[in-house]
Amino acid sequence: MGFLESIVKRQVRRIVNNAVDEAVDNTIGAALRDVFGQNGKEVPPSYAERRETSASTPSYGESGEKLLRKRLEEVFAQDFPEYEVRTNLDAGVAGARKYSYGLYTNGIAKMMIMVLGDGKHTVGKDVRLAKEASAAYGVPYLNFFAHLPNDMEYVRNRIKENM
Repeated sequence: MGFLESIVKRQVRRIVNNAVDEAVDNTIGAALRDVFGQNGKEVPPSYAERRETSASTPSYGESGEKLLRKRLEEVFAQDFPEYEVRTNLDAGVAGARKYSYGLYTNGIAKMMIMVLGDGKHTVGKDVRLAKEASAAYGVPYLNFFAHLPNDMEYVRNRIKENM
C-alpha cells in the first residue's frame, strides 16, 4: 500500500505544481499586457512575431540581456546612488536561481532583481524558489525579461514603484 500511496502523492504534487506554474505564467502575461497597453501606447507584437520579421523592419526598442543589464546599472547609479548594488547573489535556498542584482542599505537587502532570458523561466522551479525566498524575508522581488524592450523609463519606474 505504501508504494501505491507514494505514486498517488507524486502525481498529486505534479498536478498541483503544473496548476501553480500555469497560474503564475497567466498572471505575469496579464501584467505584461497591462504594462504595454497603458497610456494609449501601441501594443508591441508578440515575441514570436518579432522573431519572424526581418531585421529591416522597425523594432519596438532594443532588447537583450546585455542592454538590460546596462540600463539597470545606469538606473541604479542615477536614481539609487544611496544603495549598494550586489550582483549574482545566492538565494539561500537549495535549487533556487541566483538573483542578478540586490540593492542593499547598511548590509540589509532592500530589493532583489532577476534578469530572465525569456518567459519560460518564470515557471521554473528555480525562479519560483528564489521569489519565495525573497518573500519569506519581506524583500521586494522583480523580474526583468531580457527578450522584451525595457526602456530606461520603464526600468526606473518599475523599481521605484516596488521599492
